[in-house]
Amino acid sequence: SIISQLSPVLSISDTGHLHICHQSFTDFLLDPKRSQAFWVDSQKYSLCLAGSCMKFMDAKLKFNFFDLKTSHILNKDIPNLMDHIKNVKYTALDHATYFWAIYLQKSSDMTLAEEIMVQMEKFLMNHLLHWLEIMSLMGAVNHAAQLLLLAENWCKVLKPSMSEFASDAHQFIMTFFEPISDAAPHIYISALPFAPQNSKISLHFMRHFSKTLKIENGHMKYRSERCVLRMKGAAHLVAYSPKGRHIVSGDFEDDLQVWDALTGYSVMNIHDGHSTASVAYSPNGEHIVSGSFDGTIRVWNASTGQRVMDPFVGHNGDVLSVAYSPTGGHIVSGSKDKTIKVWNALTGQSVMDPLKGHNHWITSVAYSPSGRHIVSGSRDCTIRIWLAGTGQCVMAPLIGHDNGILSVAVSPDGRNIVSGSLDCTIRVWDALSGQSILVLFRGSDAIDTVAFSPDGKHILCATLYCIIRFWNALTSRCLISPLEDDEGSVRSVAFSPNGKHIISGYGNDTIKVWDALTGHSEGDHLRGHHDRINSVAFSPNCKLIVSGSDDETLRVWDALTGLSVMGPLRGDLGRVTSVAFSPDGRYIASGFADWTVRVWDALTGQSVKDPLEGHCHVVTSVAFSPDGRYI
Repeated sequence: SIISQLSPVLSISDTGHLHICHQSFTDFLLDPKRSQAFWVDSQKYSLCLAGSCMKFMDAKLKFNFFDLKTSHILNKDIPNLMDHIKNVKYTALDHATYFWAIYLQKSSDMTLAEEIMVQMEKFLMNHLLHWLEIMSLMGAVNHAAQLLLLAENWCKVLKPSMSEFASDAHQFIMTFFEPISDAAPHIYISALPFAPQNSKISLHFMRHFSKTLKIENGHMKYRSERCVLRMKGAAHLVAYSPKGRHIVSGDFEDDLQVWDALTGYSVMNIHDGHSTASVAYSPNGEHIVSGSFDGTIRVWNASTGQRVMDPFVGHNGDVLSVAYSPTGGHIVSGSKDKTIKVWNALTGQSVMDPLKGHNHWITSVAYSPSGRHIVSGSRDCTIRIWLAGTGQCVMAPLIGHDNGILSVAVSPDGRNIVSGSLDCTIRVWDALSGQSILVLFRGSDAIDTVAFSPDGKHILCATLYCIIRFWNALTSRCLISPLEDDEGSVRSVAFSPNGKHIISGYGNDTIKVWDALTGHSEGDHLRGHHDRINSVAFSPNCKLIVSGSDDETLRVWDALTGLSVMGPLRGDLGRVTSVAFSPDGRYIASGFADWTVRVWDALTGQSVKDPLEGHCHVVTSVAFSPDGRYI
């Protein structure tokens, strides 16, 4: 009766679902000032929905949910597969399996959050694998991985152990993505037995499946890098949309596919009978351009997949590379016919004569960020820079590679060009002078693709043999490993105020200074303490480092040379547990295990006042207020 009186804004469908008829009513309900007593706390009720979803799945899910008769066939070969899917599709269970983690919201109601945390723990510990069965049959394994990432993030503070469990579950899915996607039973007969024995999933679930395979040798190891999505389909060529919402991929057959970059679902298949050699998005994301092995170029509507105009015709060979100008007004293409063409992106007409100069295939083309220049790489081992408006070559060819160039990219500030070659090297060039600045890498595999990060700080490359490397563009060092060595346990770490360095204190009396951008140790270790180092801090100008140790002393070090410039500074008795510089760098505060705090002159090392007393136990942390008036 209440709903019927609200018929102008609410309606009930034939299936019994409640629908809000107009967005203004939703806006009203979500605005506490306007709706007052009728206000809907969206975060609170979203969290309630998460709990309801998990409670519903907890009641419904079970082992072999679809009652499959055999584990010897793939999902696609299951008799009456569509009947199984129909039994779930568009039901409450379908909604719960797909949205439970999306509903997880931060809430000020800690009691409610803790209730949902208990519900999540019960669901994941009892029904994680049963839920994966459904996601496998529904073709939603990528989405399942995304939901676990959301769950991992949501419960990091509430219950770190469950956050770690969700993280391990995500790793489990991504490591065994193919068997889980291909056949739901292989969750139990392939993925679980081969999972690392010390993984949380193996430790928790293997004891419930005593009759499954026992692997004596050959368990898989989770990879250190975290793959968050895996997509099966056309994949020789890939490009992100400008906003990162979609990915377009192409192969050497005749398909382009557009994927949702968050879920991994294919949202569009573009088929036009031409094999694709290159692909790119327009700057506004509204169009996709593809270059073909038949020498033509096509422009597609990125939303509908429809071709927006006739193919661009003019090349006499495969179009190996295409790119939009920064404004989106022009498209540049490079071809096996040894020419570069510039096209009007709206009309498809060539706007100037072909750019000629290379004497082999044009494998890669790119615009400078300003749009004033075009950069091209060729199998003739050279790079050329052209004026985009006139097609004139602005300087002599850039020479340095010993074999054909496969890829070029321009830095976001337009100052540098990076190139990858069949000679297995990556070179960085000065875009203004054309000089080779450095050989970034020299390996044993041809460099197929190079790219700058959006901020220009990193360079990415992939080889023809699927090896991916990642460099710091400023230091030319390869970023391949975390900060780890054999010095022992790390007791304390801190960033320098300018963010360029990291200092770490170890359990074996050692301090190290690291380049924060590369992870490489900067110079020798700082040695002088005779026991464990508990705390380290930079001075505000980054020139000094102060350290406090279990040897009951403080020391001050020159951050550049690593030499001890002051100390040891001693209190009465007790370990030094924490140190901090004042904002102006004039004073050092230190906390001691003897329950006191002391303040020192950072220039002379003299104690500037009597110990600050009042605590009734060990002082574990000290800090200055931003204005330096309080500790």
